[in-house]
Amino acid sequence: MVTKNKFGIVYVNNNTNNTIVTISTLDKKVICNGGTGKLGLKKSKRSNSFAAQNLTLFLCLKAYKKEIKFVQVIFKGFVKYRDMILKGVLFSRLKIVSIKDFTRISFNGCKMKKKRRF
Repeated sequence: MVTKNKFGIVYVNNNTNNTIVTISTLDKKVICNGGTGKLGLKKSKRSNSFAAQNLTLFLCLKAYKKEIKFVQVIFKGFVKYRDMILKGVLFSRLKIVSIKDFTRISFNGCKMKKKRRF
């Protein structure tokens, strides 16, 4: 499959247990996607920076073979190792056009526990 458009979007969805990466074209057609379990990692090994970097590298190389050269990276979720994910994109010879963050931030927090009566 040869794409005429050389631009893509890398969606990175992080949570405490896993990292899910989806690469799509500008018209939202998914090229490839997967989580860190796709690399054969189990349990707590899925939630470290090494797993996220290797997953991103693995999927971006697939996108590079389908003739995508420039990407926009969109992050969602709190995580410490965003720089490692960006390294995975750069190692796969893709050029990063822009980086965006769509993490939702709670505005009011949780309700306090009831005060104990004596």
